[in-house]
Amino acid sequence: MAKNTKFLTGFDALLTNFVFIEQIMKKKMAVALKSSTDMFLNRMRDNVSLTDHSLKDLRDLDHPYSKRAPVAIHDPDWLVHAQTWQLWTAIDSVEIPLNANDTSVDIGIDETIAPYASDVIFGTSTMVARDFVTGTFEELKDDALDIFEKAHLDGLSRFL
Repeated sequence: MAKNTKFLTGFDALLTNFVFIEQIMKKKMAVALKSSTDMFLNRMRDNVSLTDHSLKDLRDLDHPYSKRAPVAIHDPDWLVHAQTWQLWTAIDSVEIPLNANDTSVDIGIDETIAPYASDVIFGTSTMVARDFVTGTFEELKDDALDIFEKAHLDGLSRFL
């Protein structure tokens, strides 16, 4: 029995350090989650806020988003012009508790505010798709990974 006691010497201190590290990392990850969520929300809203063409301009351009004769009038081609600002308003995030220690965030579009959002994203029989959700994610995924990597390193730096 004494042999096992020697083996466990310092175990309480080790557990205390793990709890301390967990608390620090949880705080760092919460800040990173908020920062990356804000980054995605802001950019997605920017990506549906083009004002360089009015509805009249788009008609004069012979409906560049029509499937019959699509024309890329901006780059990337999935950017969206704001007309009513409903789509901008409909973009939001929802925190989802996964368990006592973890939270996830869903970023999406409230289709009760912008019921046409899926038509813009997936297209229709007459309109090309402009998937600004995936486009925004692809545009920012490396930045989001950098945010979380920095948070991990910041959290662990006091122990390294």
